[in-house]
Amino acid sequence: TEQKNNVNDISVYVRDLNNGPVIGVDQNFSFAPASLLKVPMLIAYLKWSEDNPKILEEKFEFKKKIDVGYTQQFAPAVPLEEGKTYTAQELLESMIKYSDNQALVLLFERLPRKYQEDLYVLLGVDPKLITDPNARLTTKQYSVFFRILFNSSFLSQKNSEYALKLLSETSFTDGLRSVIPTGITVSHKFGERKTKDGLQQFHDCGIVYYPKHPQLVCVMTKGGSVDDLIKSIREVSGFVYDKIHTQYKEDF
Repeated sequence: TEQKNNVNDISVYVRDLNNGPVIGVDQNFSFAPASLLKVPMLIAYLKWSEDNPKILEEKFEFKKKIDVGYTQQFAPAVPLEEGKTYTAQELLESMIKYSDNQALVLLFERLPRKYQEDLYVLLGVDPKLITDPNARLTTKQYSVFFRILFNSSFLSQKNSEYALKLLSETSFTDGLRSVIPTGITVSHKFGERKTKDGLQQFHDCGIVYYPKHPQLVCVMTKGGSVDDLIKSIREVSGFVYDKIHTQYKEDF
């Protein structure tokens, strides 16, 4: 895949979430997570709401667009409107469904840092990732955020299910989702970033709810062209799906 699609680096982590096998390819190679970190932000904010139930009803006025220092190639399909007021829950949904960076900044500024730091430390992930744009992580490290949602081991079952539902409604469908039959739910998040070396990074990670055998699939890539990187993610997703389907098609 790397040679064929002009991909410099690719890392794959696949885990059968029913205590099945784990498959990794260069799973310890690290990448800039970019928008993948909106998932732990979602988790931390929902954790805060469990301590303060009215937090999700809090209102924010979106006064003007904030410069986040990066122009998204996959900009939000439904961006926030300047001068409009949003609840925290609406911002969480924009942040996840449309990968809205404006929503992320508003929520980040409001959330007590402790909630993110405690989450990262608990999972053994470097909390520097919260604020350091140069920090890196691996597919294996990132997978733990989806695992705690799947197992409802950090948030309540209600909030875990809510988070996974939002992740299944993301507007980006060209990666993992594109080669999976429409009848199978995929809860996932993508991330994109152009790094200082001029190369692109693009990732897509999440849970493919294959009947009776849900799979956690995480693919991180780096190369010269976003289109090539996304194509590689699709090929990995299709390859994994075909292997799972061949093995468990009697359960489909």
